[in-house]
Amino acid sequence: MSVYTEVSKAQLTTLLAHYPLGSLISFNGIEDGIENTNYRLETTTGQYILTLFESLNVQELPFFFDLLQHYQQAGISCPTLQYSHQGQSLRALNSKPMAIFNCIQGKSLLTPTIEQCAEIGAELGKIHRAGADFSLHRKNPKGRDWIHQTVTQLHPQLSSDEKALIERYFKNESLLKALPKGIIHGDLFKDNALFFNGKLSGVLDFYLACKDDLLLDLAITVNDWCYHQGQLDHQKMQALLVGYQQHRPLNTIEKQSWGVMLQKAALRFWLARLKRQSETQTAPLTLQKNPNQYKQIFLSYLNNPVKLTELTL
Repeated sequence: MSVYTEVSKAQLTTLLAHYPLGSLISFNGIEDGIENTNYRLETTTGQYILTLFESLNVQELPFFFDLLQHYQQAGISCPTLQYSHQGQSLRALNSKPMAIFNCIQGKSLLTPTIEQCAEIGAELGKIHRAGADFSLHRKNPKGRDWIHQTVTQLHPQLSSDEKALIERYFKNESLLKALPKGIIHGDLFKDNALFFNGKLSGVLDFYLACKDDLLLDLAITVNDWCYHQGQLDHQKMQALLVGYQQHRPLNTIEKQSWGVMLQKAALRFWLARLKRQSETQTAPLTLQKNPNQYKQIFLSYLNNPVKLTELTL
């Protein structure tokens, strides 16, 4: 959610005339995240989030809008689309598709507690359960094929040691098979969840949602919420997994695959950050995340594989 596309006060004033959201009081760009441009709007009726979609096109967006509505009907707290006077949810601004959402009260966490890890685990379990009857399909754009293609693309800039690390994972990759699939969030980092008065108030940014292994989503979440100061916090991981399994228990194959899936989830974000670092796109407010953070997480899992038998589940 960096700011790649700048908008002016005059543009926003004209835009809001098409919506029953009142008049513009103030606006500011939101730096968190990297996929889309986001602005926080304050109007005479409240606060809203304006999103300009930088890579998703008009044909792709109905999947995400329908998914948000599906989750809301299932009791998941997520952004609500705002409609224009003409009943439109999608418009264009500066040649980019855009939409406006309600602003969920709360802030993201830097260091979640064990209890908050349990809460996000439970919410992810609810999200996976709710997505079981969602009828639309979207392949993971950053799944297994993307990982292999990106390794090939980045091969010239990888060190021999880095290449050797990735090859170690590829030898384990065949263990990830016959896993339950469903709609995953794909990016449930701490900055995509809001807490108010210490309690979860909403989950954001579903624009990497797709159909893939549910265990991958769980591993992505654990890697951000439970890895702190160079170490996996097993108490936080256990709390998150226990919370999750209140709504969707893991099967035997998933438990056996856990260590390798943590590796895959770490590799996916290491590669994504390396790739973005090598790209030339710049913006006034752009959050650049350090690839080495996930390289170190990936290395730690290769050297010390995690087994769920170590935990009481």
